[in-house]
Amino acid sequence: GAFGSRDVVVDFMQQFGLWAPLVLIILLIVETLIAPLPGGFLPVASGFAFGPVLGVLYSWFGAVLSALIAFSLARRYGERVVRFFIQSFNAEGYRSDIKRNQTLFWLSYIMPIAPADVLSFTLGLSAIPLKRFASYVAAGFLVRMTLWNLFGDALLQLLFTE
Repeated sequence: GAFGSRDVVVDFMQQFGLWAPLVLIILLIVETLIAPLPGGFLPVASGFAFGPVLGVLYSWFGAVLSALIAFSLARRYGERVVRFFIQSFNAEGYRSDIKRNQTLFWLSYIMPIAPADVLSFTLGLSAIPLKRFASYVAAGFLVRMTLWNLFGDALLQLLFTE
């Protein structure tokens, strides 16, 4: 195939050189706002390209920044901006879910129970303080990005161990 060895995969993923981490972070932000890629693809690719430590750091930073952007856009511009990014958005449904399942909602940032981008936009419409949101998201995404990146690094080792 096109990727015959680990070195070829790493070279391909890091083709942007020193800009590769920034490209990853930008892609994570774009993925949150436009959502064309499955949520786990980029963190797994990050572990593939940067290894478990730097991959976690880069994808965690990008995921937290993305969530903060979505939250802030919703907080500043209201439900109209959320509907612009998420056409099928059901505000009342998410509001009632968040009120009933506070713990489940925070766990969604650790495990992909619900789309994190939709949650971040929705929580921007709520009364939750930004600092509280940021602390829970940062902690939750640290766990999620660690798992995704370790999976990506393990997959790379499994596929291309010589």
